[in-house]
Amino acid sequence: MQIYQSRNRTGDVISLNILNGQVDDRIMRLLLTQGIEIEFVAIENQAVQLIIRAPRGMWIVEEIESRPPSVYE
Repeated sequence: MQIYQSRNRTGDVISLNILNGQVDDRIMRLLLTQGIEIEFVAIENQAVQLIIRAPRGMWIVEEIESRPPSVYE
């Protein structure tokens, strides 16, 4: 498992993608047995501190710019 830590604000986006666009048997087995864990470490001043645990072979990307709130409506 890989661990990714971030501090995010309202509207920030984190994407979880499969590396190389292919799911091999090992990644599929880990997703089915362990899944993806998202831990909310702290919430303060409109920001949340996250820890994401995902199988190796997944790519965790944090968007540089926040999306406008209208995207979620």
